Amino acid sequence: MNLLSRVAATAAALPLLAGATLASAAPANAAPSGIADCPYPYVCLYDSQTKRKVGQFKDITSGYQAITNRTYHVKNTRYDDVAYFRHFSSYVCIAPRAVTDLPAVNGIRISSEAKCR
Repeated sequence: MNLLSRVAATAAALPLLAGATLASAAPANAAPSGIADCPYPYVCLYDSQTKRKVGQFKDITSGYQAITNRTYHVKNTRYDDVAYFRHFSSYVCIAPRAVTDLPAVNGIRISSEAKCR
């Protein structure tokens, strides 16, 4: 195979290689369809039915901030802070970089703790 043939064969293979690389670059934890972007360092709340963003929080607080009592889809983009959600006298903890659905909750508190306890 002469040099010109090798260059042509390499050039023809490049789009195939590029396509394979792009296809494999999709994140494993992609958000469910309809979830809007949630930038770092926020904990974002989405309506559990429509997946429309209804709130976002970023401040670490010592107490709970009141939120509407309903079910939420939650995305915690923080790297090393957990988010606690209150439902009357019990709570649910969401780990850093987690996405999940929650039962009806009525308060949020972001903590500097790295893990749920």
